[in-house]
Amino acid sequence: MEGRSEQPSRLRRAALTFAVGSVGFWLAFDGGSYDLLDRTAAGVLLWWTLALVVAVPWIPLPRPSRAGLVVGALLLAFVAWTGVSITWAASAERAFIELDRAALYLAIYTVTLVLVNRAHAPAWLDGLAVAIVGTTLLALASRLAPGPFPSPESSRFLSTTLSYPLDYANALAIFAGLGFPLVLRAAVASRHPLLRSAWLLPVPALAAVIALASSRGGAMVAVVGSSGFVLLARRWSVFAAALSAAIASAVAAAIVLRSPELAGAPLSTSTGERAGIALALVATALVLSAGFAVGSRLVAGVRPPRALGWAVAATVLLLALAGTVAADPVDRFESFRSPEVPAPSSGNDFGSASSTGRWQHWAAAVEQWQTAPAIGRGAGSYEAWWAEHGSLPIFVRDAHSLYLETLGELGLVGAVLLVTAFGVALVAGARRALTADGPGMTAAAATAAFLAFALAAAFDWMWEMTAVGAVGMALLGLVTAAPPGPPGGAGGRLLPLRLAAGVAALVFAGAQATLLLGEHELRQSEAAVRQEDAEAAVAHARRARDLLPWAASPRLQLALVAEELGDVESSRRWIRQALARDESDWRLWLVSARIEVRAGEIATARRHLDKAIELNPRSSLFARPAS
Repeated sequence: MEGRSEQPSRLRRAALTFAVGSVGFWLAFDGGSYDLLDRTAAGVLLWWTLALVVAVPWIPLPRPSRAGLVVGALLLAFVAWTGVSITWAASAERAFIELDRAALYLAIYTVTLVLVNRAHAPAWLDGLAVAIVGTTLLALASRLAPGPFPSPESSRFLSTTLSYPLDYANALAIFAGLGFPLVLRAAVASRHPLLRSAWLLPVPALAAVIALASSRGGAMVAVVGSSGFVLLARRWSVFAAALSAAIASAVAAAIVLRSPELAGAPLSTSTGERAGIALALVATALVLSAGFAVGSRLVAGVRPPRALGWAVAATVLLLALAGTVAADPVDRFESFRSPEVPAPSSGNDFGSASSTGRWQHWAAAVEQWQTAPAIGRGAGSYEAWWAEHGSLPIFVRDAHSLYLETLGELGLVGAVLLVTAFGVALVAGARRALTADGPGMTAAAATAAFLAFALAAAFDWMWEMTAVGAVGMALLGLVTAAPPGPPGGAGGRLLPLRLAAGVAALVFAGAQATLLLGEHELRQSEAAVRQEDAEAAVAHARRARDLLPWAASPRLQLALVAEELGDVESSRRWIRQALARDESDWRLWLVSARIEVRAGEIATARRHLDKAIELNPRSSLFARPAS
């Protein structure tokens, strides 16, 4: 049981909630921080902050839990293994980019490990809930009042369905789904009746966004997160809140799905209809909130018999089994395996059993792993593997499964490190939730939400969507948060360890800063080309080359600029240097073939074109016209 003296003041808790919520919302608002520059800048900032906090001896830090140290060691080993794979990866540049991503997530986990104890965890969970709810309300506003928002067609990925502001419908829905166990915890744990009711108000908006995104993954995350919270918390108040939220969610989904145009073409929906939908959602939220408030007062102090709990659990299990049987799982599994990839839809796809190509993506990852079972083919190698060996004529960068992609790229070593880290945290969180009295609710919510994230990472590329991955890693840190107690490590025997950790943080910050600066110079070169400033384009590209000596992209840029200037020999020299650093990228071979044609080396051009076709045989660029 946490002592009252360990609890942060209301002002400090509010400040923590605001800070965490602001950072989470910022990451989501900026296109999910998918862009390399965005996430790398966040990584540099986090590592510099950690270096300052850890290395300054008079800043007290919590004593990490044993589970926290074990998970941290496993994640550090995973990051190190990702870095080591650069030595055998076909593209050192893509491997370094994956190292950059893994280092960012290690930084997020380390922040929670060294700054948070369990007394502060509720404020962090509330902050994550605020970030998710704020993003969800913004997304919903972009459909109900679409005028000032970007059009659906401007989404970076697939989407004609709701995807703003993350620019990927499944990511937005999964982000919203992670909010369910967090708002349920806040509603049940809040001391003031008005706060308990207020925390349930966003539930219909969360459900509406998942429905408008037409995301089965988002719905699954919401169900798993909520159910996990109910099972781990083992309280009737939690069950009542979850049941109320489920009913309100079904109503909200039905409200928005009555207007199919709202998902893909909001401007074609009349203003009056959109206003009616908004009012219906607000009414649903108010009824849910008021009903929960009244119900909580009526049953306050009532302790139902344990037998009733078992009866309810058995009933839910039977209903789930009946629903599974009624859905004809064999037929749906065959549909799931189908190689047909349906076109992006502007309507409701909840009833579809198609995997939209995921089965084929997963199969390719397994085949890649079989070629190098122990160590994999190197971080960032899946894109090139799919282009050469994939079974569908579509561009794919990720395997749509963190675990299978890790297996293919980093082998059993990488997969075991990552899965073990997640498994240790889930076991530790579940044990703490099931055995603790005071902090059990917090542990239950954090563990359930992280379980939902881990599931989402198994069937979609949430590891690559920074906003979602950042929430997942923060949850991982909260699951293994340090127990409350006197701070440790302010000096003495631990001072050398803290200084070493500070130096390590600076090394990570420096590595990510190098990538950040190099990528910035490369984009400056591209901008200079668009402005027809060849001299600046060459200067920026050369600086990018100096910052990233292992990378092919600065040399490709120099080759393209030289080609534009008519300097064919320089262009040939640069593209050959690019190929020396990445022979697996079919696009480099295609550019080289074009440059060789300009140089009059037709035989060489034909060989390079053949190599490009070999590395991407299903591309429509190389399709022969029908005779």
